[in-house]
Amino acid sequence: MKVKIGSFENFLERLNNIKEEDIIINDENTEEMFSSFLITFYKENEGRYTIQEQEYINNLLNILINKIRDNKNGRNFFSNLLCIHFKSITPYFINVKLKDNIYYIHLLINYILYVLNLVIYIEKENKELSLSLSIGRNIYTLTLYIIR
Repeated sequence: MKVKIGSFENFLERLNNIKEEDIIINDENTEEMFSSFLITFYKENEGRYTIQEQEYINNLLNILINKIRDNKNGRNFFSNLLCIHFKSITPYFINVKLKDNIYYIHLLINYILYVLNLVIYIEKENKELSLSLSIGRNIYTLTLYIIR
């Protein structure tokens, strides 16, 4: 039985509340549900995001980065979602119409800071040789998508 996520708020809430056990027990269905929601979101919203959509994207990055840091067993799951994010988001996501909105500018700055935080974390992890081969591949894929 497939469960629908619905809104981006529900997506973020479910993602934030997911536990490693949920990923291990129901890995394929859980990953497919989250992945397909993200892919659909980015297909339907082809860039130039509204303030609310940029808030969602920032919250998504924050949750995923924290989950990758905190979950040893579920790291691949969250890294895959992060790869989907960076692969799917358009490089032209800045909404020029909102350039005079100071709150929107702060959201963009926060987005850049989240990406910087992720890059710093990846750099730190690469220095520690305790990464498994598959996690290492995910990190390099992730780095390529960020640079894009």
